[in-house]
Amino acid sequence: MRLFIGFTTPSEPLRTIQYSFSFSGISLTNAFHCTLKFLGEVDESRIQTIISLLHSVHFQPFTLAYGQLGVFPSKDHAKVLWAGLAPLEKPQQLHEGIDHALSSFFSSEKNFIPHVTLGRIKFLQDRTSFNKALEMTVVPSISFIVDHFSLFQSELAHTGSLYTILETFPAR
Repeated sequence: MRLFIGFTTPSEPLRTIQYSFSFSGISLTNAFHCTLKFLGEVDESRIQTIISLLHSVHFQPFTLAYGQLGVFPSKDHAKVLWAGLAPLEKPQQLHEGIDHALSSFFSSEKNFIPHVTLGRIKFLQDRTSFNKALEMTVVPSISFIVDHFSLFQSELAHTGSLYTILETFPAR
C-alpha cells in the first residue's frame, strides 16, 4: 500500500488560486493536505505497527495560515506548484516527532518544508506567463487549526490521487 502521513487543509482560497494556474501541462490537485512524511509502498503487515508508533507522537493543537506560493525544485525547472504554511515551527516540530517515532522503519527527512501541493507540472509552454502568475498571485491569509494528523493510503488514478484515511491521531 502507498502511504503517507499528513493533515488536511481548507480548500479555500486554494481552489480559487488554482484557476490562475490553469496552464496546459499542469495537473491541478483535487484534495488539499500537508504531507508530514511520505512512507511510499508499505507491506500491509507493517501497518498496525506503524499506527502504534504514531500513537506515541504527542503535540498540542496549533494554528497555521497559508503563506506564499512556490515551486519545487526551482523556478527554471518547476515540477510542483505549492502554497506555503506559516509559521513553520509547529508543523516542523510535528514532522520531527513523526520522524523520530518511525526512525526504526523509515529514514529521516532533512529538508522538510511545510506546504500544500496545488499542482504537478508536466511541461510549461509559456514559462513567462506561469512565472508572472506565480509572482502576482497573492494568497489570502486564511488561518486554520491543526488538531490531528492522519495516516493516509494514496491510490493513483487517471483523475488524480485518491486518499483514504486509515487512522487519525488527535493532538494531546
